[in-house]
Amino acid sequence: MKSESDALVNTLYALWAPMVQFSLERTSCERRYAGFDWRSRLQVLIMAAIVNVYQDDSTIACIEPGLMYSPRVPQWRLKREGEPARYWWQGLSDERFARAVREFLTRSSAEEPLRLMAPGEFRSQYRALFSSNDDGAQQALGLAANALFRFTIRDRPVYWRVLTCQALMYHGLLRTRSSSLLRPRSIDDFVGLCRPLDESAFPTGFSYSRAETAEEMSTTVRAALEYIGEMIAPRLLRRLGVELEANS
Repeated sequence: MKSESDALVNTLYALWAPMVQFSLERTSCERRYAGFDWRSRLQVLIMAAIVNVYQDDSTIACIEPGLMYSPRVPQWRLKREGEPARYWWQGLSDERFARAVREFLTRSSAEEPLRLMAPGEFRSQYRALFSSNDDGAQQALGLAANALFRFTIRDRPVYWRVLTCQALMYHGLLRTRSSSLLRPRSIDDFVGLCRPLDESAFPTGFSYSRAETAEEMSTTVRAALEYIGEMIAPRLLRRLGVELEANS
């Protein structure tokens, strides 16, 4: 755990709270999955895809234009200080994701079920762990926040793509509330569902401090939509019962 700044703690909670809440409910949702209508199944599948993006950092980095990204190398601690964009780990394994989720949970009493901490509870918990000697919990939260430490888009381009993928799928999730929504029948349908609700939310250029070489936002969005179309849509649609054509 490298920082206890309000900006980092609040951002970490905002990014993780929806995923933690879904993780709490995921087992019961998937157990009842067969009884859901197609819209509810689609919502569950999109949320599961949002959670799983963290494990696809290497795949996302390879999408053209490819990003130089090789965090699993000898002497990575030293190398990431000199070239953070390439050597700073910007994803999270399944196991470490599950460990991090537990650090966002609490219960009011021994008899009560686990629940997501409120923002104030999490801030207090984070600061207590920051000053504690609990190495396991510190590592779990530290890894969850790893890509946020000293974050700039230039230095964390893979993580920025990961967040953009998630944001676009959240936009798709919002569209599922529309009564006029048609069931997606193709990869193009699903990619269209995940396009920005408002293009101004993803401007094509920024004036990033210390980030003159950062990837343009239009390129990041294009890479994110390509990932959604190639890696997310086929699996999701098949689970939704859609038969894709051989060339889809």
